[in-house]
Amino acid sequence: MVNASMRVRRQIGRDIEETIESIGVRLWDCIDQSWSGPFPQEFAHTHYLRKVVLKCSACKFTTAFERGVDTHVEQIRHHERVTLIPQSGGERAVCSGCPPRVQSMPLALAEKHLREIQLSIADHAYVEEQAIKRFALEPSEPVVLHKRVIAGGTAGPSSRAVEGRQRKRKRSRNRRRAYDH
Repeated sequence: MVNASMRVRRQIGRDIEETIESIGVRLWDCIDQSWSGPFPQEFAHTHYLRKVVLKCSACKFTTAFERGVDTHVEQIRHHERVTLIPQSGGERAVCSGCPPRVQSMPLALAEKHLREIQLSIADHAYVEEQAIKRFALEPSEPVVLHKRVIAGGTAGPSSRAVEGRQRKRKRSRNRRRAYDH
């Protein structure tokens, strides 16, 4: 009896896997380092595999909005000297560093929020905004398309792809002379 039920479970598992594969494509989330999906074939290739997001180099925060990582870093920096404001007789609290639209939360959750933010402040001393492709067909690290220093260095685009001596581009004199005539 046990063997029969195990065979049925295995067959159901195989059927589910075959159904998932026939429905669509599973994609690797390069940021979360996990599989997601399945997505329909066309949708996966036209939307998800082309999806570029901006990521904070100090944590897993991502956004599709320009200057979103800047806002993220500002919010963390705004939490450097904050306190919890007790509410509802001390059972709930509000973080003084969060925007007013954030509602009160249970005291234990508010304390955890404050601890995690305080720990992340040191991690965000040097931050790069990284434009990356979020999804891939196979497990891989994120492919960084572009970097911009936000905190802890000089602002502006940077590239660490080419290290060491960089070659200067030389132009041919013949080509320049051909356009002078």
